[in-house]
Amino acid sequence: MNPNKLTHGHNLLWESSRMMLPEHKELLQQHQQQLIKKTKPLLDEQEIEQLEGSILMAISSQSLVQITLFHPYETVTATGIIQKIDPYTKQLKFFTSKGKVKWYPLDEIISLDHL
Repeated sequence: MNPNKLTHGHNLLWESSRMMLPEHKELLQQHQQQLIKKTKPLLDEQEIEQLEGSILMAISSQSLVQITLFHPYETVTATGIIQKIDPYTKQLKFFTSKGKVKWYPLDEIISLDHL
């Protein structure tokens, strides 16, 4: 008996993907994303106070800062100047180094570095 592509065990490269429907492919991609999904780090009281102090210092000095924001799939950083904090919406008004105005939620900020 000559092995061919339909002989069990002789077509290992394509053995499991002979019947890959678009729905199956989408579910597989969603599963892969769930595997790399990160959880939000919890900051303790001391870290929160230090972060708040750094934000207030950056606002008063209008210095260039780099903030790191939480995102479940990638690390997001932004460089610019903090303009103000809106206490009602709990957001930070941020002028990016590219000249754009962005609003970032305060609870999404993980770290702040002065440049």
